[in-house]
Parts: sequence; structure tokens; C-alpha cells
Amino acid sequence: MKNRVAVRLLGGFGVTVDTVAVPDTAWTRRQPITLVKLLALAPGRQLHREQVIAALWPNATVEEAAPRLHKAAHYARRVLGPDGVVLHRELVSLFPNAATEVRIDAVEFDDLASEALKHEDVTAAGRAVDAYGGDLLPEDRYEEWAQGHRDRLRRTYLEVCRLAGRWSDLVAADPTDVRVGVALMRERAASGDHHSALRLFERLDRPRQLELGAVPDAEALALRDALIGPTSQGAASQVLVGRRRERVALERVVEEAATGRGRAVLIAGAAGMGKSTLAAWLRDRVVARGWRTGQGVVSAVEGAWPFAPVLEALADLARRHPTLLDGLNDRYRDDIDRAMSGDVGSWAGQNAPQRLFIAVA
Repeated sequence: MKNRVAVRLLGGFGVTVDTVAVPDTAWTRRQPITLVKLLALAPGRQLHREQVIAALWPNATVEEAAPRLHKAAHYARRVLGPDGVVLHRELVSLFPNAATEVRIDAVEFDDLASEALKHEDVTAAGRAVDAYGGDLLPEDRYEEWAQGHRDRLRRTYLEVCRLAGRWSDLVAADPTDVRVGVALMRERAASGDHHSALRLFERLDRPRQLELGAVPDAEALALRDALIGPTSQGAASQVLVGRRRERVALERVVEEAATGRGRAVLIAGAAGMGKSTLAAWLRDRVVARGWRTGQGVVSAVEGAWPFAPVLEALADLARRHPTLLDGLNDRYRDDIDRAMSGDVGSWAGQNAPQRLFIAVA
């Protein structure tokens, strides 16, 4: 009966031997675990000893590093068993014994993805996407020996996501890919989920918001404006009949705001009664006065996002009038920057809303 070993490299390192997970505490030294990772990524789980030395001890001579290699292999065998890491002549191998069945998630994903891309198989591409557990060894992000493998696997993952039409996964992996984001926005809008499409726009634009005043993609912005609803005077005027009382009340609020006595207004009513169009009419009125406006929407999709409508309105305002931010006090700009990057929750204490609203004011 074969022994079974599973090595996880995607999303983080882990080893399972005969269904028993090796605890992290078993790895008492760094070099043995690095040696296992390196061999797991190698073709056939095997490298020449000088390749191992060059990766793990680049500043040491072969003579200096050889004892370190034997020591690392010894401690790896203490965790994995006598056949875990084997040094034979000039080769270093991971589980070379044919009696051991070894599965490595990164290798399995790579094989699945390669076949899917070779045959342009959409179904197989979907299976490959599901097999991708995350970027390779995120705990070794700055190790040169892992970087090339990580970048290649990530590029392959994005390719199979595109082939499978997995736009949500693509956006999650690369929120700066505007082309994919617009495609997903259109897909959600076509299904009638406008709020989800709008929230996705803000998620796509969030990296740009880290540098206030950055101009968003024109196509994405046009789609976003179309989803929000009509803002032209002609479209708004269609529902003005029978709304005289509301219009008079809103005009009064605008006049008071013009004298510095601003306040909040709640427009409530059943679905389909024209609340959004009345709000659009109000926006047109104040824009005609030369006022600057920002617009945000409320939605429960895409997970929790503190103050989302306020931040969306602020982002909209900053995009339309980037010069507003020129000369802003660094402290207030930093607070707005942090909020728009989604980092409001990192503020200590109970004053996060106050800091945000004071900075906006």
C-alpha cells in the first residue's frame, strides 16, 4: 500500500502525510522547510545539489554550504520520515521512493491549467480556477527562488479565469484590470443587479482613490453614470407632474443651504414612485446653480464597507472636481485618503466617523 503525501504551496505552505497534517510547530528551523518548498517546485521534485546551494546559500561556497545542506535535509527527514529528503550523489530529492504517492497543489493546478489552455476547454479552465488556492507561498514573497514560480502561476491563473469567464475571480485577483471590471459590471447590470455593478465600480476604482484626483476609466465611468439613472432635465421632468409640494420643499432646502444652513433630506416612498428621479431633479437644480455634487448609493452586496455611500459620493465629487483637493491640509487629506482606500476600520477609538466627516467638511 502506497504512502500518501500532499504538499500545499498555493495560499500558504502545509504538508499532510497519510491524511495527518504536519503541525507548524514540527518545523523548528527555517532551512529544512525552505528546502522542502524548493524541491516541491522543482521538476520531478529533484535538483542538483549546487542548484539548491545557489538558491538557499547564494553567498557561500559549495564547501561551506554542503554541511548546511546535509543538516537541513536531516531535520526535514525528522518531520517527514526517512524518505522525505534524500541526498544521493549530486542530487537532492523530495520523496523519491516510488512507494510514496506525492501530490503538490501547485503542480496539479499547473497541469490542469495547461491542458485547459491548450485545448481552449472552458469547463477544464473552471476546474483549474477552483484548484488555485491563492498565490504561491505568500509567506516567501521576497524570496528570489519563489518569485519566478509565483509570477508564472499567477499569470496562468488569470489566463484560465479569462477562458472560463470567471470575471469575479479576475477582479478579485487584479482589481486594476479595468477591461475585466467593465465586463463584469455589464454582466451584473444585464441581470438587473445595478447596485452590485455600482459597488463593483467603486471597488475597481479604489486603487485610483489612493491617489485622489486620479481620472477613472472613461468607459467604466460612463457605465456607472448610466446605471445611477437619468440626470438630465428632460428625464427628470417626466415625473414633476404631481410633485409640486416636494419640489417646493426641496427648493426651500436649497435656498437655506445657499445661506449656510445646510441639512439632510430623506426622500422616502415605495419602489417605483420616482424617488431616484426626484433626487436627480434636485441634483440638476443645484448643478445649474454652479454647485459641485457627489453621488453614492446604498447596497448590501460586495461585503461590508463602512460609510460606503458617503465615500462613493466623495469619490464621485473628487473625480469630477479634482482641484478641490489642492491645498487641502495634509491631516485632512490623509484622513480622506485612508477612508477612500477602505482603511477606516484601522482608526482607534470611536471617532472614525467624526474624523472622516470633519475632513470632508
